[in-house]
Amino acid sequence: MAYIIFDFDGTLADVKALLLEIGNEIAVKKGWQPIDSATYERLSRGSIREGLKSLGIPFRDVPFLLVVGKRMLGERANEIGLFTGISELLKELHADGHELFVLSTNSRKLIQTVLAKHKLADQMIVLPSSGLFGKAPAIKRFMRSHKASKNDVWYVGDELRDVEAAKKAGVQSIAVTWGLQHPDSLRAATPNFVVDRPAEILASVSSS
Repeated sequence: MAYIIFDFDGTLADVKALLLEIGNEIAVKKGWQPIDSATYERLSRGSIREGLKSLGIPFRDVPFLLVVGKRMLGERANEIGLFTGISELLKELHADGHELFVLSTNSRKLIQTVLAKHKLADQMIVLPSSGLFGKAPAIKRFMRSHKASKNDVWYVGDELRDVEAAKKAGVQSIAVTWGLQHPDSLRAATPNFVVDRPAEILASVSSS
């Protein structure tokens, strides 16, 4: 049995188009540079900090972005779906006896709403929301509260900060290539596994 912690946006939930739309709405109001598909492709190869700098967005505005962005995303929760194969993966992992969790900067209410829509709410526990770069401390707190060893905990995410958080916490990491970060950047970050399809997550956990 393993403890498997999933990121939400871009890992379980297909939100890229919606996030871009919301982000550009905020950009227009704040006078920031909007993001088109070519700009997003370029930004997806770097870190969040690099992206903010490239767009000329002060890091001090990140709390504002998180609060407003989460509120706007929550208002459109009914538009959020899971990636193809995710529901089947989670049900199989649960049936195999693994304990499943979600750790995200997104709101617990939104995540629970989406999981309930897909009849997964009773199979996953949504942990308290983390800060933008606060996932490593959250994973460490999780291990202490569950008395879990590092080898029994997996973190699954789609961004560089997810891989970095797993490394800082000392747990095993799986990077998924269907999310918000460019696959080349994820592979360069050297997670334990890089997967191209949800079913490969089950194989990765089973192989350890």
